[in-house]
Amino acid sequence: MSCNSTKYGYHSRILTNKLNTMNTQQIAEVIKSTKGRFFSVSFVKKDGSVRNMTARLGVKKNIKGIGLKFNPTERDLMVVWAMDKENYRMINLKTIKSIKFKKQVTNF
Repeated sequence: MSCNSTKYGYHSRILTNKLNTMNTQQIAEVIKSTKGRFFSVSFVKKDGSVRNMTARLGVKKNIKGIGLKFNPTERDLMVVWAMDKENYRMINLKTIKSIKFKKQVTNF
């Protein structure tokens, strides 16, 4: 996969890494590099079914200030805003199959 790293910057440099060597921290960096813009992700849910989701980071809607009782990053989870459900959802970084951002699909 070739990318123009000067056009897309940091995100493209991450995507050009060998996909089989990406760990959950690197996958999290790919998602964070979207900087609140829409992206699509395909992952395996806890029940074993595959979910395709359009999501984004940085949404402050419906925050009550209570917070979570655990740190999602310690469990390789990432909290995102799911556009179809209009609510927060967690993505397991270990089960991500693909991410699509700026018309570029990365398979894991």
